[in-house]
Amino acid sequence: MASNSNEMKVNATEEDVMFKPIPLEKREHWLSPAMVFAGLEFSIAVLMVGGSLIGNFGFKGMLPVVLFNFIFINWIGK
Repeated sequence: MASNSNEMKVNATEEDVMFKPIPLEKREHWLSPAMVFAGLEFSIAVLMVGGSLIGNFGFKGMLPVVLFNFIFINWIGK
């Protein structure tokens, strides 16, 4: 039995696909992972701005700021 497990380990390392290059037809365009990373950075920035708004204005004071932004900057700006 010990020799069988050693053979399996050798076969697993021979077929390890992590170290093989990805074929050109299976590669993704660079834009796909770039959008994921850009979304992560944007989300962190938005969460920090929201946290600072709540910290400075409180919840009731933040609502007019958010509504102003939503109505005038997002709707009229487009």
